[in-house]
Amino acid sequence: ANMFTWKKVMDRAGLFDVTLKSGGDREWGQRGAALGYHLRYAPAAVVLHPARQSFSQIRRRNIRVNGGHHQLRQRTQPAGTGAKTLGRELFKDLCPPVRFAWRIAGDGRIRGLRNKALVTGFHMMVKLSNALARVGHQMGREPLR
Repeated sequence: ANMFTWKKVMDRAGLFDVTLKSGGDREWGQRGAALGYHLRYAPAAVVLHPARQSFSQIRRRNIRVNGGHHQLRQRTQPAGTGAKTLGRELFKDLCPPVRFAWRIAGDGRIRGLRNKALVTGFHMMVKLSNALARVGHQMGREPLR
């Protein structure tokens, strides 16, 4: 949600790509890393970012984020490799979250089998939402901001 850097770094790496609907920070970070700059965590820099309160808010975020990823893939991948990448991503999205469920089952902060099942089910809904957003963008849905 925040980044601090020096003007000389921005002068060398350039500004954020404002044409991307999402992922401009990641893309800029990759440019900076290619120039030899390294990210460092600053524990004193506290950023308060409101959590999303509903599945529809998370779904809208997924559509935006996946739209930005789709834009970057279109720019950076060789022609004809998009379907292969999409297939890998869909496979990850649609696979049952076994490791996640196992981790939730052992998490003492989440009390009761019902709550653990709800968290796992919600995670599965988010994964399905990701898959649908990916397919929509691949089929020509315009990325939204």
